[in-house]
Amino acid sequence: MLYRQFFLSALVVLLCTSHGVCSIGYANATSHAENSAHLAEIYRPFLTNLPQHAASFNPLLGGLDADMCCQLAVNESLVIVNGSLMIRPGQTFYRGDMATLERFPSFPCHSKFNGSQIGPPMDFWTPYTWCRDRCPGWSVTKPDSFGNWLKPLSSWILPSLIFCLSIPRRRRIHIPKRLFAKPKNIFGTLFYLVKIPAAALIVTVDTLIWLSVVFSVAGPILVSATYEALLDFRILRFLQTCFDANRISVRSRAHLLLVVLLGNLDLKRAWDHSKLLVRDLPDTPLLPRPTLPHNVPSIMTTPPATSPAPCATCSSNDTLSAGSSPSPDPLPSIQAKLRAMLDGQDSFGHTCGAAVLFYIASFIWSTYDIKESYGSYQSAHQLAFGLLWMTIPHIALLTSVLLASSNPSVWQGISPPSPTPLAKPSMGSLSPTLSPRSGLNRLKSFLPGVTGPVAFVLSPGGGAAAAVGGLKATQYKPSWVWNRGSNKLLWLFQFSSEYPACAESIYKDVLACHGILLSCVNAVVLIFIPAFFAGLVSFNTPQVGLGCRSLTMVVYGLAQVLLVGLWGVRMAGELRYRRGEMRATEGKRGVELGEYGRQKGFWGWSWTVLFGVGVFFGAVASVGGTVFLMIGLYSNCLCWIPAVYWFQATAHPKAAVFWNSATQDQIDNSMKWWFPAGIVGTVFMVVIAYSGWWYQRQLRTWFCTLIHRIGMVDERDFRERTLVC
Repeated sequence: MLYRQFFLSALVVLLCTSHGVCSIGYANATSHAENSAHLAEIYRPFLTNLPQHAASFNPLLGGLDADMCCQLAVNESLVIVNGSLMIRPGQTFYRGDMATLERFPSFPCHSKFNGSQIGPPMDFWTPYTWCRDRCPGWSVTKPDSFGNWLKPLSSWILPSLIFCLSIPRRRRIHIPKRLFAKPKNIFGTLFYLVKIPAAALIVTVDTLIWLSVVFSVAGPILVSATYEALLDFRILRFLQTCFDANRISVRSRAHLLLVVLLGNLDLKRAWDHSKLLVRDLPDTPLLPRPTLPHNVPSIMTTPPATSPAPCATCSSNDTLSAGSSPSPDPLPSIQAKLRAMLDGQDSFGHTCGAAVLFYIASFIWSTYDIKESYGSYQSAHQLAFGLLWMTIPHIALLTSVLLASSNPSVWQGISPPSPTPLAKPSMGSLSPTLSPRSGLNRLKSFLPGVTGPVAFVLSPGGGAAAAVGGLKATQYKPSWVWNRGSNKLLWLFQFSSEYPACAESIYKDVLACHGILLSCVNAVVLIFIPAFFAGLVSFNTPQVGLGCRSLTMVVYGLAQVLLVGLWGVRMAGELRYRRGEMRATEGKRGVELGEYGRQKGFWGWSWTVLFGVGVFFGAVASVGGTVFLMIGLYSNCLCWIPAVYWFQATAHPKAAVFWNSATQDQIDNSMKWWFPAGIVGTVFMVVIAYSGWWYQRQLRTWFCTLIHRIGMVDERDFRERTLVC
């Protein structure tokens, strides 16, 4: 039986070989491996009746259809013949086989994450030259593609606008009052159909302009705000030490507390009015008498601070005894006014609390959406720009920490009327602007002040300032937010000029130069974290490498670091110059500084040019990059290849575009880089918000304690001095 079966099998093989039957069967098996009737039904709608080019209208105006371009690329490799999908003979664009296509039965251009965390490989590639010839131009975002423009708009642009409204500023575009005039007749009522949209348009344009300005000069704003917050802390610490040592007069105490609250206003007029408020307070230091007994009961229980050195006596008048106290009439009133001014500044929670919750909630949703759409490069790039836009909330959080009120109307209602017309302040043009004498020609070691176009724009009366109105209808004007640190510095120098015996202590304990360095480091960190993680997400979005989107993050980060360095050098030069000037004119009232914007020279113009370059690239990368993302300008052949091949795009073999979506590499990178980066950005913002809230609460509590102690004497210091004697 076994021999019979073997004989029959051998006979069949011989017959098949002689008549070609087996070869036909083999050919059919091979044909089955190179085509698929099942996939033909899936691919047919996308590979039928394709045009020669992928543009629906002028490609230079955004007429490129990226989906059609992908279909053309797939059509270069696959074709449907006799109801079966097969690979074109001799094609080079598809690097896989039919088995891979059957494993993932979906059209490559429209694949989506299905929850399996396994995606197709990046198999469909075309050279850059093919993409340039067949798919020129760029692809504008379609209005019905809500995920491409509505999602970023609602997730981080609108929340950032809310934050931007809380960032203090000096000027804004005013809405004409006649738009709110009471209508006189029925035609006036109908005219509201025009007035309301006009008013809304003005407010929208004003907000967008301010948002663009803040985004472009985020570095200088962060440096200045950090420096002002640091000065507030040092001033309060200095006062704490002086209170414990009884070495500062009641007038000096109250006036220095006023400097904390008014340091963001223009020095002109506001300084003279601050002197009027405290002029009735005693200007004598609170020192013990030599015969003070040892058993004097203690009045103050607050332990003395030990960090700063004890401040010098701020007056040469006769001292008060331990039992003496200033006149009770003006002091309670001034204490009440100081408390009212502090309460007039909105708390951190009122300013940013709701906005923080709104922003974090929307950002958590955007980050979580990554898990629902692993591998979607569109979601990745939107998350990257969302991380970059975290710079705006960081600025708002930092400026909300400051104790000085951004509303000058509070001081307008409290400041005393001048009995006689005030003389012109000796500080000249000491406005919240850049000083001309802070430069290398004056310091011989630091850069000069800003001149030229940048100085004209930033000056209070120049540039855009002439076209827009002040923020509040008062005689006091707040400084621009990027100049608040420098402006408070001017107040401290004027205080040192008014109370010359305190100058050295102020220089040593409050105006130490390393404070500017700390401010620059903090600003770089707040800029670096969002920009770095944003660039990390875009960099690791296949193709992996620097491209248009990741370069946008890099350019913005470098531009802001440049601006931080320039602003730090300017502030350091300003500080060094004024300290030298104050010592040179010690004993004089006021400091003559000359007119604004007159200092020129090589270093001055170099500083101005570099600053302008930094602002320009900061604006293009932040505002321009966001607009480019939303309108689809980055959807072009050049942005689809790594930047390293841009200059050899037509010749380099690796200058190629891949067309798959939801590939295995995209899914892996989204799990490894995209989602963790979103979590880190969210946690970092929560930490910044909590730290800012805690810091301001601490300063406000400390400030209230010092207000209460203005007229008190720490008699423990008396006993210690007597024991030493």
